[in-house]
This record gives sequence, structure tokens and C-alpha cells, in this order.
Amino acid sequence: MKKFVMFAMVLAALLGASSAYAEVVEVKKLEVKDFRLDPKDHTACRKATAKRDANGKKCAVIKVNDGAKASYQSAGATEVTAQPNLIYVSAKEESVVISDSTINSSVEYKFATPLKAGKTYVMDVEVVVENDTIPDVAPVVVPEQQFVLFTVTPEQAIIELGTEVIKVRGGEAQELLNVGDYKYKVSAKGFYPEEGEFTLTDTAKLEIPVTLREANGWIKVIDKDEEITGAAVYVDDEFVGNAPLVYGKLTSGEHKLLVAKEQYSNAIGTVTVADNDTLIVCPCLRPNFSAVTLKTAPNAEIWANGEWKGTGTWTGKLLAGVYNFEAREQGYTSQVITEEIPLTPEGVEITIPDPQPIYGNLVIKSFPAKACVFIDGEKVGQTPVYLPQVKWGEHKVQIFKKGYKPYCETVMMSESMRIVLEPELVALPEGCCCDCCTCEDCCGQCTEKCGDCCGEAKPAECCEQAKPECPEEAKECCSETKPECSEEETCPECPAEAPAEEPVEAPAETPAEEPAETPTDTPAE
Repeated sequence: MKKFVMFAMVLAALLGASSAYAEVVEVKKLEVKDFRLDPKDHTACRKATAKRDANGKKCAVIKVNDGAKASYQSAGATEVTAQPNLIYVSAKEESVVISDSTINSSVEYKFATPLKAGKTYVMDVEVVVENDTIPDVAPVVVPEQQFVLFTVTPEQAIIELGTEVIKVRGGEAQELLNVGDYKYKVSAKGFYPEEGEFTLTDTAKLEIPVTLREANGWIKVIDKDEEITGAAVYVDDEFVGNAPLVYGKLTSGEHKLLVAKEQYSNAIGTVTVADNDTLIVCPCLRPNFSAVTLKTAPNAEIWANGEWKGTGTWTGKLLAGVYNFEAREQGYTSQVITEEIPLTPEGVEITIPDPQPIYGNLVIKSFPAKACVFIDGEKVGQTPVYLPQVKWGEHKVQIFKKGYKPYCETVMMSESMRIVLEPELVALPEGCCCDCCTCEDCCGQCTEKCGDCCGEAKPAECCEQAKPECPEEAKECCSETKPECSEEETCPECPAEAPAEEPVEAPAETPAEEPAETPTDTPAE
């Protein structure tokens, strides 16, 4: 009897302990007990009850039978009806999912053999009740913790605690940690690092003071020649300044030193620094360039690999390699050459071909003909005039003829353009003797600038003849001191010399400073 009572007490204790950590609940699940073809049922093929899938084929029909008249849903089915439960499925489907929302359960049934279109199947479904154990959540155990306080010198020191870096503020770091053993490292630039260990308990916070020992080694980089002056100096991959310089404070031992300068090969090495000592370093930089002189036309710009160098002639340093040299000038076709610059102390001289002028042509007629034509102040002949090579840019055209007002026009020439001018010259009023645009007063006294504008007679004689008969309209005409021009342009003063009667074989051309954006004249043939 005593043994039985003892056993009952132990069993009760065990049951009580297990109930504290787990709970037994009933779970209802849906199961498919049977699935079969019903050859006598014509629901799937009867006109009133048949359905078609997305491809227009007749669906197979699954009648769900559970004896409880429950309503079901189905994933992937074409259509589902309730009371009776009919599930229309395409014959291409390989499985069907039956769901019962009342018990929050679903089951997927995979067909053993492919379904047949237009056939009816019966599926027997049953709700099964099972016991399930839900474990209780174990209580959260909060680990024992305590503060550690670091006080460090210098204030900018870094504290590494294991694999983490803790924040230092004003030379102090406060961390709440789990009790246990820790390793730490305190370091700062220009000081020797210090490492240590500590054990943290829950009884009281721990204070750890750390004062780092200052490093006092130095490196002095001197410039024994001009190649070193201004070179960038790096110590342990950190830029520290330009040579010449003295840099510290460094810990004793080896340090990486790099000295670099544009167009020179880098000097890289390892130096050893000692306490209370200054290490003098004299690096050697080998030039990686050649002295190059580039020449071209005086007004042409010199470009090397797309970088502007100068105008006409340039001398400087270029790294060894292959370059595209180009001569550019406005109104000219650029010339490009490719040259390899070797690494040589003798230097290299390269001549870039001069840019080639861009030409158009100019056709000038006048009515009447045989008028003197000036282009940019230089005489080119008498109308009609054909100029086959007129340089790109802006040009001023002036036409003079005795007894007619001077004609002035500005043209903008571009590549392969043909410009045609056909001005109707305007006759001067009768009685106006001077037709030169620089005469100060036609009906008064002719100046020496008039030249032979009055024909074969001398200027004074011409004006004396015209003086008594000069009408009022002639005075108004002759008071002009410049030829007629358009409103947009201001006509320049006429050439100092009077237009000659003989044509000139070659025109004098001057390229303009800026190209015209859109040519408005007919292209050259």
C-alpha cells in the first residue's frame, strides 16, 4: 500500500511538471479517404451542368462527399459549387487542393492517373481529430551585467573590446557588459598601444585607467635635387605632406614610406625608426618623361591627346607613350599626327602639319559692269569677278564706280559655299562731281583723299567746275562721307587709294575669327 501511494505521488509530480511546460489540444484535419471514377454519373457531360476550361475543353467534375453537407473551396479549380459540392477541374491538372474554412484545414490530393475530360469522379473526405502538444514558452533569463569604465590618455584614443570598438568621449568610455572575462586594446596615433585583460563581476562596476606612452621617432625627407621638391610623402599609406618635410611622432620599428611625384616613378621602401631619433631619408625619383618641343603654324593651337598646350610652338614635359598631336585654327581644317614619345634625355622635337585653309567661292556682278571690287580693303578686279578660293569667315565687299554711290556688303563664307552678289549700283545726282566716299564736301573743296575720283581732271579743277552749278540735291548726296550700307552693318571707310581700273589676278583673303552658324547662299558647284 505504501509503495502504491509513493508511485501515485511521483506520477502526480511528473504530470504537474509536464503541464507547466506543455499543453495538449485537439486538432481537426481534413483527409481524403477515397477517390474514384463514377461512370454512371453524367454531371460532367450533361449540357445543363457541364463546364469548360480556359482552353475550351470540357472539365472533369469531382463530387466531394463527407456525409456532413459541409461547403468546400478548391485552389486551381475552374469552378466550385456548394450543395452538392462539385469541383470543376481541367483534365490537365495533376492535383487539387480541398479546403474547409470551418476547421481551418486543407489537403492537396494528387491524381494517381490523369483525369478524363467530361467525366465525373467521387472524392470521399473525412475530418480527423488528433491530439497536439503546444510547448509553453520558456521564461527569459536575463544575464547578469555590470558597467566597466575606461579613462584613457590621450582623449582621442580608440578602445577595442574583443572584436568591437567602443565609443570614447572626453577620454572616457562607459559600457554595460555581461559578466565574464574580456580582452581590450587601447591605441592612438603617435602613441604606443596598450593591451590588457579584465574580469567583470556583478558585485561592482570596474574602472580601468590607461595612459599611453608617447612615441618620439621622426622621419626627415630632404630634397637633394629639384625632382624631390614638392613630391607627395606617404607614411604607412597616409599622406603626411610634401617634400622636404620632417614628420613624427612615430613608434619605433618599421614603417612603409612612399614618395610620389607626377611624371616620375614612385620611390617605395621600408624604413626603421628608433625612439628619440630622426631618420634622414634621401629618396631617388627617376624621370618618366621626355622634354618635347611641338611646332606648327604661328596662329595654330597645339593639342596633345585632347589637351591644349599652346599656340605656334610649345616646349614642355610629356610622359613616355603614344600621343595624338593636332594643330587647330579657326577657318582651317585640323591636321592630326600620331607619334610615340620615347624616354630619352636628349629631348624630342615634332613638327605638326599646318592646318589647311577652308575655302568657298565668290561671284560678283554689278549693273553696270566694270566697277572696281575690294575684298577686305584689297582690290581684286573689276566686275564681273569670280574668286574660286575665298577663305572661311567674314569678309567685307566694296564696289566703286565713277558716277555711282559706293556699294558695301559683309558676307560670311563657309566650306564649299558659293556666294553670288549682283548689286544694282545707284547713280549719283547730276552735277555731283565727287563720288569718292572720303570727300569732305563735294561742292566745296576736294581733299587729297579723293584721288582721281573725278576722272582725268584734277580734283581741284573738277570741284571748281562743279561749284557754280551744284544743285541742292547734289549737296545732300555729296555730304555723305561713307558709302551706303545696310542698317545692320556699318560700312568702313574706303581705301586710301582710289580704285584702279585694272583687275588683280589673285585675291587677298583674311580668315574671320568666328564661323557662321548657317550658310544662306547656294553651295559651290
